[in-house]
Order: sequence, then structure tokens, then C-alpha cells
Amino acid sequence: MNKIVSLWHRVFSPINIEKIFTPATSAGLTFVRRKTVEKKFHSQFKIPGRQIVVYGHSGCGKTTFLNRYFEEHNIESIIIQCDANMSFDQLLLNTFDQLGIYYQDALNISSTEKQKYTASIEAGGSGVKEETGKQTTETSNFVRLVSPQLTSQRLADELGKSKKVLVVEDFHKLQEDQKKRLADTLKVFVDRANHYPHLKLICTGAVDTAREIVKLDNNLKQRVYECEIPLLTDKELQEIVYRGCALLNIEMSDDLVERIVHYSNQLGSIAHQLSYDVCDSEDISKTQLVKKHLSGEHFIKAVEAYIDARSDSLVEIYERAVKDSLGWYILSAFSELPQSKLSLKKITRTVNTKDHPFTENQIVLKLAELSSTDVGIIRRNYNGAAYSISDPFWGAFIKMRIAKENADKAKAYHNRNNLNLQLQNQNDIEAMLLQILLDKYNPKYGVQR
Repeated sequence: MNKIVSLWHRVFSPINIEKIFTPATSAGLTFVRRKTVEKKFHSQFKIPGRQIVVYGHSGCGKTTFLNRYFEEHNIESIIIQCDANMSFDQLLLNTFDQLGIYYQDALNISSTEKQKYTASIEAGGSGVKEETGKQTTETSNFVRLVSPQLTSQRLADELGKSKKVLVVEDFHKLQEDQKKRLADTLKVFVDRANHYPHLKLICTGAVDTAREIVKLDNNLKQRVYECEIPLLTDKELQEIVYRGCALLNIEMSDDLVERIVHYSNQLGSIAHQLSYDVCDSEDISKTQLVKKHLSGEHFIKAVEAYIDARSDSLVEIYERAVKDSLGWYILSAFSELPQSKLSLKKITRTVNTKDHPFTENQIVLKLAELSSTDVGIIRRNYNGAAYSISDPFWGAFIKMRIAKENADKAKAYHNRNNLNLQLQNQNDIEAMLLQILLDKYNPKYGVQR
């Protein structure tokens, strides 16, 4: 029976790939449950007055997690996306607009009284008198709320009445003074929950940002739940790929799945993108009528497509990161050392020499810049004890660029041509990626492995 149903869906209800692998939007059909996180979140969400800050690395699934929770619990939400230029007043106004809250400006009464007139018509010596009455029309003008009507308390009341949850995404992008106003609003929501038990404000932000907003108001420490959305495990990434394969009626070899998982580097968004690119390279756009088999060799086209999509940003971000020497020395340390994770102590010891001494504070600040959402080359662990390259694409790109720059220096010093790039600590799974990067960015160089 299941085979008949499966055949029916393949023939009459094929699913388009963009509904299966969704790198830029929330996962739907390939959603993987995070049961431990869900249980903790639900227990805190039920507490009246408890406000929530959700944090984690970009691409770890914060938005997907919330969307699925709201869908399963029939919760309506209003989502505000922050950026560096947004003011708190703009955030309020945007929220009121989505709520559809307007106020009546004035009641206009338009009275038209037609002229009374008497017309005498000479008709057989008799007169006819015609008189009209009064007509009145009422119209109301409704306009959007403006300051000083836009207040956190009024927002809390309106959301409480509508029973909608407010989600402020990427709050960490706000300027510090605007974050303070957001923290004040969290406090207002806590207090107004005495009148509206379901009142919730959820702020989402990058890793290590949850406590930023809590620290702005000591009263929030016991009233705000800090919910960490962890990076995905290899098993969870595999589940995304296998679910997508089942929906598309395709089969990926073990080594192909292994490569997708490795290069995803615990981020669901990259797993979705690579899986999409693998299928797209083979013109798989929807559920296949006959099962199709894909092997590791199909991964090359997917990587080429992924790099092409990031080509300009890789160069631009790297050059911004190494605009000062400290940035270059830090990235060079990651390209030279075999460990995947480096402690601050190890980085400091590797970077510092008699020729370029840097203080630990300088290095910490630079690491913060390299791990910011705008740069994103470095990934900082939640406890801040270790740092790593954010994904294997960056790792290979940095190795390639630094090797090229060292070769250029050697060529200039020794006046020699055709120097090979010496790529250190290269493993088998990186070899293909390094070759693609070299072919794209530095085709004139040979490689010494």
C-alpha cells in the first residue's frame, strides 16, 4: 500500500526542490526536531511574564525553531527585523503598523443644506411651492500613531489584547542606546504581564549577545530566559539530507553525504545550500519519478556553485579582515596550526614575536571583530574558551590566500618565477576544495602538497 501511495505522489504530486532544501528561509519539510531545546523553551514560555532571548550562531536555526513552535502551538506573531540604522522609535512604529493600530483623528460632519427656494409657476393662476430638506454626512479620518503616542506600555497593552507575540530579530545590530530602550521594554512587558499573562517579547541575536541586553537592566536577570539554539550535530545534518533525498526520490552515496555534513560545519543553512546545489547540478528540480543515484563526484559542481555565489564577498571580507597586520597574523595562525580549535593563549603565543608584539587585549578585540556577524571568519565558542574558523570554505580560502601572499613575497625576494604554493596541513577532504579555489583565483600557481 505504501508503495502505491509513494508512486501516486511521485506521479501526481511531485514536490519542488525549493520547498525541500531551503537555505535562505525556515526549514519546513526537512525540519529536524531539537527535543531538548524545545522542552526547555516550552516550559519557560508557559510562565506568565517570562520574556525570552534566543541566541546562537547565524544559520543554526533560530528562526526555523521559533516558526515551527508558533505553528505547532497556534501562536500569532509579529516579526521585526533589526539593522544597524534602526531606531527604537522605528521599531515601535513598525510593530504598531503590523498590529493595525490607528486612532481616529477627527469626526468630520459635512452638512449640505440646499437652498430653500420657492418657485412660482404661472399655471392656471396657481403657484407651486417646492422646498428641500437638510442632508448630513459623517466621515472619519484614521491615521497612524505618532510620538509621543508610541510607548512601550501602549505596545504591551495592544499586544496583550491581540494575544500576539512580538519577535525582535537580530537585536544585537541595534546601537547601544537603542538596546537600552529595548531592555527597558522587556521590563515593561514583564510588569504588564500581570494584566496580560500571555504577553511575550522574544529577542533573537547572535552568539554571546543574550547577556548584553540582560546586563543593561539588573531587574531582568531573573525574569528573562536565555535560550541557546546550539549548532547542529552531524547526525542532525545527516537527517536533513536524508529527508530531502526521500522527498525527491533520490539516493546520495555515503561519501557524498559525508562531504555535505563536513562542509556544513554544523550549520543547517549550509547543509541546505549544498544539498540544493548538488541536486541543481544534476537538473533535479522536483520529486523524481524514477530513483536517481548521486555519488561523491557530484559534490564538485555543488562546491563550485557555492563558491561562485560567495566569490566577491570572500575577497571583500578577507581584505577587510587583513587591512591591519594583526588580522593577517591571526588568520595566518589558523592556517598554520593543525588544531581545529585554538585557545586565546595559543593564538597570542603564535601571533606574538619580537617583530610584532601585541597585547592580549588587542588580540581579543581583533578576534571579536573577526567573529562578528559582519565578518564571520572566526567562530567563537559559547564559553569563549576557544576559537575556530567558521566553516571549511573560509579555512581553505585563508590557506590559499596566505600561501599565495607568501609565494609572492618569496618570488619578489628571490626574483624567481613559477613558485609553488605550499599549503600546510591539508587533508584529503580539503584537497578538492583547495584545487577549485586555486583554479578560480590563482590559476597561474602550482601547488606543493
